[in-house]
Amino acid sequence: MAGKIDILVRILAQTDGLFWPMRGPDWRARAGGIVLVRQRDYAAKGICWSSGGAGADRISAMRLLDDLEVNGLIRVYRSRGRAGVFVRLTDRAEHETRALSDLPTVQDSHALLRRVIDLDVNTPEHGRLASELWLGKLRDYVGDFADRLTLIQIEALPALARGWLDSRSDVHGRTYYAATDAGRAAAVLPASEPSLDLPAPDRAAMDLYDTETAGYREQLRAAGREGPEIGVLPLPVGLGLRKPRRRRTTEYVFC
Repeated sequence: MAGKIDILVRILAQTDGLFWPMRGPDWRARAGGIVLVRQRDYAAKGICWSSGGAGADRISAMRLLDDLEVNGLIRVYRSRGRAGVFVRLTDRAEHETRALSDLPTVQDSHALLRRVIDLDVNTPEHGRLASELWLGKLRDYVGDFADRLTLIQIEALPALARGWLDSRSDVHGRTYYAATDAGRAAAVLPASEPSLDLPAPDRAAMDLYDTETAGYREQLRAAGREGPEIGVLPLPVGLGLRKPRRRRTTEYVFC
């Protein structure tokens, strides 16, 4: 796989790995603090990027970043001192890289956002929430539920990274989604349209995405074990939300 495509897939994978909902292993590793800090960094600047090399290799990698930036595929934030380089994909690059990696589209995530808004119920202490079970049309965490909830999670990632959705979970990793104010504003507008000539899925890109996403999340867990237990708090285990009996109808305005 070409070096530039490799970088795009790695940026996407690390972004998605950062926005995975907190599951059981994350809570046990006390990763909530580092995840929160990195997500705030992403909102302001992007993913902290390391070339993974030194000397000539590092210079070559930085030139690739420069080329990607010039071609409108990434945005680069260069901070002074030790803070390093931060990167994020442009919308165009994200559409293309998700297609290469055989992932749900940004439009799929936009549709999921609307479903969250249609299904969420109000809680006195935690605001409006929609269980991942409702989104996956499941009754409980029994039987063959993992594949369906994994798809919901993957569909949610573009909306989570854009700040349209928040994810909350209990210590067992049972997850609820909430639309943010920005998400409710985005839900009444059409999703961004990708180009019609998206690339076909590529096995090397798919494998790299899977490896890089899981590896980045494990890095966050390792950092959480070494740091203080600061960050978001888990939801109560016995939240006891009931799915609404009747699906609400949301009216959307298309301009």
